[in-house]
Amino acid sequence: MKDRIKRKQTKDEALKILAQMNDMVCGRNFAKVSVSKEYEGLCEKLRSLGWLALVKKSTFKIKRTENGNEIRLQLKLVSPDSEEARNLP
Repeated sequence: MKDRIKRKQTKDEALKILAQMNDMVCGRNFAKVSVSKEYEGLCEKLRSLGWLALVKKSTFKIKRTENGNEIRLQLKLVSPDSEEARNLP
């Protein structure tokens, strides 16, 4: 219960962090962006606020480029208490 109250209080800040993360991955290869120090730092900030960033399934695409295949996607904000988060493998 305490975690849920904290998440409600931190949602606006978490949405700002998520927007930064989505700006980083927009039009870029997620496989490369996701290992950057800046991206990892934003993930840690989001987790410290009690939130998760998961892939919006409808946005997941493989783009063929001259350098090979690239993963393109968008992220969404999810509570760790949500059914979606609980059903993660």
